[in-house]
Amino acid sequence: MTGEQNDLKRRRLLSVLGSGTAGALVIGTGSAAGAPSHGRGGPPGGNGGGPPGQSEDDPGSRGVGPCTCGECPEDTTCGKVEGAPEAGETYEFGSGDERYAVTIDSVTEKDGDEVTCFEFSSDDRIEKVCVKGGPDTATYDSDPEGQTLCAPTNPGGQQAAISNFSFCGAPRDTVRYFQVDLVGGGPLQELDRETDDTYNEQDRLLEAFDVSSEGNVSDPDDPSVFTYSGDQKTASVDGEDCTVSWGTFSFDGSGPTVSVDATLDSTTATSGECDVTLVAYELPDGDTEATPDNLSEQTLVDSQTETLSEGQESNFAVTLQ
Repeated sequence: MTGEQNDLKRRRLLSVLGSGTAGALVIGTGSAAGAPSHGRGGPPGGNGGGPPGQSEDDPGSRGVGPCTCGECPEDTTCGKVEGAPEAGETYEFGSGDERYAVTIDSVTEKDGDEVTCFEFSSDDRIEKVCVKGGPDTATYDSDPEGQTLCAPTNPGGQQAAISNFSFCGAPRDTVRYFQVDLVGGGPLQELDRETDDTYNEQDRLLEAFDVSSEGNVSDPDDPSVFTYSGDQKTASVDGEDCTVSWGTFSFDGSGPTVSVDATLDSTTATSGECDVTLVAYELPDGDTEATPDNLSEQTLVDSQTETLSEGQESNFAVTLQ
């Protein structure tokens, strides 16, 4: 073989090795960006855990290979962490304005300090969590926040240690929307038209309106000013009439909090007393007003119940958490 042929062979080999290395880097970062958040999303002195030269504004990945969940629900992205979760650690996923973060609140360990389960919290929207241990993966897609999330048992029936885990999440809208109700009686934990678990169906509704975390309401005509005015109405509580009047609802953005003064004007109850409640429900993501179709998807966030005697006034307040 001539020197010229040797040189050509060497250059072809270098070309193949170069493209293969670049491919390995791309595969190594995966499609799920996730790194412990030390300040801006990476370890001290690093660049977020990603490939060399990656910007801190685009955190790198501790996850190798595909998302543990396979596919994430629509409008969410996968954030994968290779290895076991660390208690107290915050992991940040995504980039730019599309970041979301989760904090590991606690972990469960077995002999050998292997982590088998964890609990997390997040201010963002987390719709699915997948935890791998041994050959199998456990999937949690029903309100995973606050649950104890564990790796599956291995084929021998023993609790497996967590080898990697993924979140399917998205940033929560900065403006959140709520329904606020003033009602006779106590609060309903869940609303459901099919089972008549609504204040309207139970003839207990005194007032209801929509409000955002910034104080805007769907009624009156000018939603830029929170000026929902008072009224008087009778609610039926355990078969007894409770007539209640109330003043103007006020909004405090520091909570944010909605409050109102309400008075029990009269009642047919032999005790001369009635329970009155102010309650707030968060609307599902993407909805800005309460409708019959989204009642069952609303989430109770706060309530205050007071037992009032005839002629007694009390201040009610709920925090839009």
